[in-house]
Amino acid sequence: MDLMPIAFYMDHHVPRAITLGLRLRGVEVLTAYEDGAGELADAALLDRASE
Repeated sequence: MDLMPIAFYMDHHVPRAITLGLRLRGVEVLTAYEDGAGELADAALLDRASE
């Protein structure tokens, strides 16, 4: 059975410590800021995260 890795797309409301803690544990995390989407409205950000 192949397991898909867990990955998270973090909005700017998520504390940086959570993002860093997940990364330290090997979880793939991309922030909206790193993706160049830090200024998007919530609906547009949700669409982007779903891509």
